[in-house]
Amino acid sequence: MTPDSRIATEHIFRRWTDPPELFGRPVSELRLAEVPLFDWVTPGVLVTFGAVLALAAIFLVLRWYRREGQTVGQKWALFLAALRILTILVLLFVWLLPAIREVEIRERHSRIVLLFDVSESMHTSDSPPSEDPDADRPTRQDLLLRWLDPGKETPSSHAAADFLARILVKNPVTIYRFGSRLDTTAQLTLPTLRERLSQAQAERWEDLPAEVQQEIRGQLSAFVQHQLKPFLTLGCSPSIATPIPAAVVEMLREKAEALASLDDAEPETRQRRRMELLRELEQTLADYRQTETTLPQRTNAGAALLDVIRREGNNLVKGVIVFSDGRFNAGSSQEVAQALAEAKKFGIPVFAVALGQHQETSNLRLVDLIGPARVQPEDEFPLRFVVEGENIPPGTPVQVTLLAQKPDQERPEVVDKKEVRLQSAAGRVTLASEQFVYRNAERLKGTFRFWARVQPIPGERAHADNLSEKPVQVQVEDRKLNVLLCASSPLREYHFLRTLLVREQEKFDLSIYLQSAARESVQDVDPRRLLTAFPDALRDRDEDPYNLGNYDVVIALDLDWRRVPAAAQENLRRWVTEFAGGFIYVAGPIHTFHLARDKELEAVRFLLPVVLDNTRLSVQMLDRVAREPWAVNWEPAAAQMPFFNLIDDQESSQLPDTWREAWEQFFWQETEDPKPLERRRSAQGRALEPARRGFYAFTPVLEVKGAASVLARYGDPDPRYLTSSDGPQPGQLQPFFVTHRVGKGPVFFIGSPEIWRLRSFKERYYERFWTKLIRYMGKGDPSRGSRRGLLVVGTRYTEGDVVEVEAQLYDQEMRPLSGNVAVVMQIKPLTSESGEVPAEWLRGLPMRADPGRPGWFIGRVQVLRAGRYRVQVPIPASIEALEGEFFVRRTDPERDFTRPDYIALQRLASEATELSESARRHATLFAALENAERTLRKQFQESGEDSAQWTPDNEARRLFLLLQDAHTVPDVLESLTTESRAVGRVQDIWDKGFDYLWFYLQSLWGPAEQPKETHGPPWALIIVVTLLSAEWLTRKLLRLA
Repeated sequence: MTPDSRIATEHIFRRWTDPPELFGRPVSELRLAEVPLFDWVTPGVLVTFGAVLALAAIFLVLRWYRREGQTVGQKWALFLAALRILTILVLLFVWLLPAIREVEIRERHSRIVLLFDVSESMHTSDSPPSEDPDADRPTRQDLLLRWLDPGKETPSSHAAADFLARILVKNPVTIYRFGSRLDTTAQLTLPTLRERLSQAQAERWEDLPAEVQQEIRGQLSAFVQHQLKPFLTLGCSPSIATPIPAAVVEMLREKAEALASLDDAEPETRQRRRMELLRELEQTLADYRQTETTLPQRTNAGAALLDVIRREGNNLVKGVIVFSDGRFNAGSSQEVAQALAEAKKFGIPVFAVALGQHQETSNLRLVDLIGPARVQPEDEFPLRFVVEGENIPPGTPVQVTLLAQKPDQERPEVVDKKEVRLQSAAGRVTLASEQFVYRNAERLKGTFRFWARVQPIPGERAHADNLSEKPVQVQVEDRKLNVLLCASSPLREYHFLRTLLVREQEKFDLSIYLQSAARESVQDVDPRRLLTAFPDALRDRDEDPYNLGNYDVVIALDLDWRRVPAAAQENLRRWVTEFAGGFIYVAGPIHTFHLARDKELEAVRFLLPVVLDNTRLSVQMLDRVAREPWAVNWEPAAAQMPFFNLIDDQESSQLPDTWREAWEQFFWQETEDPKPLERRRSAQGRALEPARRGFYAFTPVLEVKGAASVLARYGDPDPRYLTSSDGPQPGQLQPFFVTHRVGKGPVFFIGSPEIWRLRSFKERYYERFWTKLIRYMGKGDPSRGSRRGLLVVGTRYTEGDVVEVEAQLYDQEMRPLSGNVAVVMQIKPLTSESGEVPAEWLRGLPMRADPGRPGWFIGRVQVLRAGRYRVQVPIPASIEALEGEFFVRRTDPERDFTRPDYIALQRLASEATELSESARRHATLFAALENAERTLRKQFQESGEDSAQWTPDNEARRLFLLLQDAHTVPDVLESLTTESRAVGRVQDIWDKGFDYLWFYLQSLWGPAEQPKETHGPPWALIIVVTLLSAEWLTRKLLRLA
């Protein structure tokens, strides 16, 4: 028996309540040729017939004893008549079959269902992160629990604090939770407070005495904290204080009792039954763990609401209140429509209460941090970073911090800070790119690890992507560079350079290949390092000086390449392109002529950044009489080359503004004393006249290759010595310093072996130039960046995201690349889980030029599968390519998309017309609905949709409210109570003893205890026999017949 049911005793006459029977069969079933014979015989007909017979019998008895009264007198006649009439009435009573039956009367009270979203998005905080780790950042679920808890000191309003109590004064509450589905294994219930109202003789919550209200608030606060909170924090990391759900505790108790009851069973039966119970227990716990794991991973409100309506539709539900953020990522709109149709059929209004703040949140993201792979301890090297802003206006200052972990440190420390301003990019995205310059002042060796961190701005939604995903590792080595110095003959440049490299034994290991040297020649190096042939092997490092793989830099001073075998030339090409070797070619007046013309030397020509002039005009240029030295004309790209800084020994990637002064002193100054210089250059930086010191010769060049950067040109403007008119770049000053990267390795071209003239002015200038140049060329593949471009691509994405790749490209003159040039990006999978990618990804996807940013190109591609990918952007007219990597993780809708979706939640609510007429007269509710509509219209506009499409005319007003207005809901909820009767067993009275007769008579006036057993003969038989015997004896005594 349930708490809302009671047992009542009813007195019935079975002749009146039961259908008539004949020989144990209902008379309605008696038929003749399919024609019912006695369908007219009903309980009413029988009772009427019995009453008529009884009345006729009484009439005959009265008439009979009236005649007998003339003999024995009227008094005796009335006495005898009374005995006979009592007998008739008793027989009539027995014929009516008096009985007692038990009836269970169940009262059904209407109820309210609260449906709570427990998906992972509900555990998201809408408060921006703070630097204070102890700062309170409540989640949406926390805010909901605070709103429901009447024990909180500062509720938004008294009505909101008493939300549960104001519902319970009308209806009991059933609480469900949902995520990927409705959790049918666990529910919470709250009984109604109507008894408390009746005890206090109150009709409303507000009418209750203050002390009663406070007591109820305390009970509801304890319920929220100790039952509802653990019930809703499904999926969060459990702690020791987290209570075990009541359903699990009850299940464990039942299984324990079942196991204990097996102690008296047979051993075999006990063992079998124990195993069955243990398997059931294991399965139940597995189901519970699965629910804990899978329920929060998705949000399917439509299916959950449909299940609730089907489960509770017949239970007089007067309303369903859904608490959610609307971030539904499972199910379909058909399920929502079906659920609302079912609710309308049962007359159940569905209220949707929105949680979470709907606002545009800003976000800063550190896209990338790029640094060299290997440097020397005295090197000053760049660390380039890229910052991306979302919903942050251009011009916003952003502070970026560089953290470094030195080899002797356990934790990183802040080493530099830089403020940059975001620049407009695509859509709502802004971008900033800058670089730190790190100086290893302590000359430490080992592995340095660098991180960049973007200072969060107020209101930023997340901080996880403000820090580098992984550190940039820079290997600082004091390893001496292995240098191979090659020359056809002992030129003056050779002598001075050899002397320098031999003296700097702490920095360089020198090997020499001098083609004109005799076997007994002494070149101040280990005889094993004096080669008799150009290295012909290419393999990993070892002790063999003839293995090209042992060298970091090869310097060729007008080498006669005809004496170098083709296999060795091919190895040189591979050493540069694949092994990142640094190649310095110094052109000379003798053998460079053959290099330009000999078809067998194509492998060497491939490496050079220039195409040597092999036309007839080049012969005239080589025969040029060099009487006066000329300065070089610097190109913009020279300012980025550290070896041109002759002022100090620092190898900075950004030269000081005074770096040209040392060269100008060399070209023009009469003495070493610093004096004001008379400028002999044009406004464009071109030499106007021969220099006091400089270079007398150059090597004729037909053109500069597309991927190369010209750093300086020979200053002689004589039209006879400009680049050939037969070439693709006619009429230009001859390139003197040119560099480019071929594959992984750098190549540097010097137009004449006259750098020794710098030594004649200042020896330290000469030493600084060659030392820095060799070290620069020996750094190998520094990073995935390039001096001719920057690749910007995020490092973290989710399945289905559109990966945006931005490339900043420059031409060989270090000017922004024209937007008319075709640029493509290639994407290749690096992990097996990525699977096969479309063929066009490998061939190259086109990138479009950004009209607002010269030299920038943008490409987009949607990646549907998780894995790690590499993106390459080949630099046009070059074999160089910008490279980057990004990782795509599997999608997690609950964590990736946490912004509330009021539009989806509004469509889950019933139309306001489904409320009763009295409920529709509550003005406060409809004011709350209007407030929610205004918020909804704002989201509609921010989502990019036409808000005019959503109006009250084409979208019916629905029961959608914000959390702060949900306190208006209890006022419109109705209450209803119905009764249902369940008939129990029926006990006849006429065949029982007098104890049952006494119980029967007592129960007519009030509750009575029913005898468990009857004693004695039937009371009806005793009474009838007694009455008839009394009548017969009296007639005998009166001598009547």
